[in-house]
Amino acid sequence: MPENTSGTVGGLGLGDYLRVLWRWKWLIVIAVCASTLAAYAYSLYQVPQYRATAELLYVAPVDPTNPLANSYSTDARDLAVENIVNVMGSPAIKNGARSILKGGAAGKYSVATSVQGGSTAGTGGVIDVSATGGNPRAAAAVATAYAQAAVSWSKQQQLERVTAAERAVEANLAGFTTDTSRLTTDYIMLKQNLRSLKLFEMTASGDFQLISPAIPPASPFAPQPLQSAALGLGVGLLVGVGLAFLLNQLTTRVHGTQEAGEVLGLPVVGLLPEIERRSLQKGRIVALTDPDGQTAEALRLLRSNLDYINVDGASSLLVTSALAGEGKSTTVCNLAVTIAMAGKEVVVVDGDLRRPRVHEYFRLPNDIGLSSVAAGDVALADALMEIDLPPTLRPGDNSSGPDIAERVRGKRTPVVLTAGLHGTAPDVTERVRGKRRLVVLTSGPHVPDPGELVASQRFGDIIRELQSATVDLVIVDSPALMEVGDAAAMAAQIEALVTIVDLDKAHHSTLVEMRHLLAPLPCKKLGVILVKTKSRSSKYGYYD
Repeated sequence: MPENTSGTVGGLGLGDYLRVLWRWKWLIVIAVCASTLAAYAYSLYQVPQYRATAELLYVAPVDPTNPLANSYSTDARDLAVENIVNVMGSPAIKNGARSILKGGAAGKYSVATSVQGGSTAGTGGVIDVSATGGNPRAAAAVATAYAQAAVSWSKQQQLERVTAAERAVEANLAGFTTDTSRLTTDYIMLKQNLRSLKLFEMTASGDFQLISPAIPPASPFAPQPLQSAALGLGVGLLVGVGLAFLLNQLTTRVHGTQEAGEVLGLPVVGLLPEIERRSLQKGRIVALTDPDGQTAEALRLLRSNLDYINVDGASSLLVTSALAGEGKSTTVCNLAVTIAMAGKEVVVVDGDLRRPRVHEYFRLPNDIGLSSVAAGDVALADALMEIDLPPTLRPGDNSSGPDIAERVRGKRTPVVLTAGLHGTAPDVTERVRGKRRLVVLTSGPHVPDPGELVASQRFGDIIRELQSATVDLVIVDSPALMEVGDAAAMAAQIEALVTIVDLDKAHHSTLVEMRHLLAPLPCKKLGVILVKTKSRSSKYGYYD
């Protein structure tokens, strides 16, 4: 079955159609406006067209031998009406009209014939002969001339039929050569028929009469700018909607925060704007370097959303993404700092053993870490490093300790505690539950089989040992889910999961595949964090 934009299997629903229209609303508006204005402008520049109409009426022929007899027949009428409509554009009618007009402008006007009521049946045999052109008087003259030519043609056809009949009767009479034969009943009947035909020839007027000559119209029937504009609006709307759905099928990019969450089938728990370059120059931990910026505000809102949505109180959180380079490690580090600044005990575990970044962002040594502990080379308590975070941070405020850059860099002993590397270290509980609230376990030295390490029982023991230290939250950074299977292996040891989506890189097919990969994971899926969202600046910080 095809996948729809909302991430469900089956056809598009009404909501999906409305979202497509809203996404391409400006394209539809432009198409409608352009088509409407073009139609209106085109109609204004058109030459005014006038239409004049003459009316013909079918008249049943009268039998001169019995004038009072009713010779009206609907079949004869319908046949005559159909014939006159069909021959109105014939050379005979055109030549007759030109003769009546004595040349004139007959050839410059278009002539159309229609039956009143739309069909020959039940109309009373009334035919409209219309002429269209740029001059009202000429249009009326042409319509009348064509109607008169049609009457003349009908009369001529009738006379030709009578003449042919007379010749046939006369030929038969010529066969009666003797006086005796001329006394027979047949001869007498033929003579009577010939007399009737002669009378009919003298009274023949055709099957039609001109009952209403064309009158010059007072105003043109075209162009009609408003009607043309309405037609252009309808055409533009159809074209705009068609283009919207066509481009929606051709475009694989995800548009809007709501659509990304719907395709993944997860709630959007956070919207993080792109970090500005001036902030990145101070370091990627913008929660420390720029605490009053938009990203810091967005991180605090994300922290509140996670507290609200994590109703079961999961103490371990796996952070992953579909592809590499979506800002996963940056988000992990800043989120950990933001949660720790709220007074909670947080442990950051760099589970990305392939391309670790946590130690770089916190500017910590990485000679020992997760891989060292998993291999049994170092005790877990010796591999943990603590970051000193004050309750509040003010840019440029150095009265209570080292500046922000020094705090993150970890050069001073009170900032990054490494006593466990040189002597007897306290146990994990004591190290994690000290005065400081953020503890980091870096990835450690590179190992040849990182996938096997994170899937091992020892990795789960490390996570559970950290959780048993009564910390509030263990945040694990993992590789991209669609590139390697490390994150899927870690999910069995972690209680909850959030995924990062970069809106600049998000595509429907990628998110759909990501949803299928997330579905079988045993941990709870809390939601999706969207990064590089468009934000609006305000004095209160970040809002979207």
